[in-house]
Amino acid sequence: MLANEFQVAFEIFNCRTGVNMLLYKIQTRLALINRFFLLCFYYL
Repeated sequence: MLANEFQVAFEIFNCRTGVNMLLYKIQTRLALINRFFLLCFYYL
């Protein structure tokens, strides 16, 4: 019983960290795209 609850908690933790990593990757990618567009507009 205890092991099962621990397993569920561990899976929830893994899911959360996975989502956080995904959001972080998306944010950094958007930041890079924004910087790229700003550079393009700056040089136009």
